[in-house]
Amino acid sequence: MIDFELFPKIKAYHEQEGLKPTQIARELGPDPRTVEKWLQEKRFRPRKSYARRTSKLDPFKHSIIRMLETHSYSAVQIMQRIREEGFDDSKSRIQVNVIRSTRSVGAFNV
Repeated sequence: MIDFELFPKIKAYHEQEGLKPTQIARELGPDPRTVEKWLQEKRFRPRKSYARRTSKLDPFKHSIIRMLETHSYSAVQIMQRIREEGFDDSKSRIQVNVIRSTRSVGAFNV
């Protein structure tokens, strides 16, 4: 990712030193295609930030974390337990959004 400090370096290497995008990339680190893209820009444009979408699992994250901290529950077991708490969605959503990303409980951002 290009930041406000790296953009003028890319421009300077190209305009003042005459380096090609591949050479600039080797020198500064970003991918050559990224360098090419930013060389076409007249000025730095910060990346747009997007609001985090809420998940249907958000209200149950604390329960899921507690379950995973105490035992190595399967997706089916977690689904059964949070359905008792009012969750209404498919098992696959739990497998994708919870189990794979929470095998280490610290990876589950609350």
